[in-house]
Amino acid sequence: MSLPRLMRRQARPLLTHPKSLHVPNPPLTQHHHHQTRPFSLPDLSSLTLPTTPRTLRAARTLPYPPALLYAIISDIPSYATFLPFCTSSVVHAWTPTSPRHPSLATLTVGWGPFAAESYTSRVYCVPGRTVEAVSGQAGPSTSWEVLRGYGYEEGRVGGGGGAGDRRAGDGDLFKSLVTKWTVTPVEGRVGSGGEQRTDVDLRIDYLLANPIHQVAVGGVADQVADKMIRAFESRAEKLYSTWRRRDGEAR
Repeated sequence: MSLPRLMRRQARPLLTHPKSLHVPNPPLTQHHHHQTRPFSLPDLSSLTLPTTPRTLRAARTLPYPPALLYAIISDIPSYATFLPFCTSSVVHAWTPTSPRHPSLATLTVGWGPFAAESYTSRVYCVPGRTVEAVSGQAGPSTSWEVLRGYGYEEGRVGGGGGAGDRRAGDGDLFKSLVTKWTVTPVEGRVGSGGEQRTDVDLRIDYLLANPIHQVAVGGVADQVADKMIRAFESRAEKLYSTWRRRDGEAR
């Protein structure tokens, strides 16, 4: 057999095509796109803002005479030395009576969302019984018939309604504020020395000028009245021995 014929017989195609060729698709790579949402403030239009004052209360029965406790509560210039949140306490005006009583005072406080805010209050004292501080649009709960007996008058500085009083409300921290201390003697005495007991009641009705602030302080406001009355209790404990000695000497 000749070589060319042999080559023709043995020749085979070098490439063959199968009937079906399945090439699997490569796995899809999942691309996770992290979308960045723009920051936005909460929609305050859906927030129910307070329009009426909120009330805080605290009460204690203390083993001290009402005269001492009243003296501590009415001593507004000393507040900054022992009262929580208070960094300054100044009395601007007094009644023309003798003894005189504070009628206009400014406190500077640092509390909650307030770094250092000052507000001015009209002050009304009923000796031995109540001390009431009023700011903004609020008025005293004690009747004017009683207050006039201690030198307070409507239309005068510290009296309510006068031009001098408006600086105790306009543009201040509070739209309305009434802080009232009431001291009431308790029948009977306690302790080996026969100490007199006194009921002390603190009521705070407040509405901040900024309603957002009113909401912001709501979570911690309940602690304020309790801390205040505890501070006055500690003050009474500190001063009691000195006051008792002076009271005994006066008698």
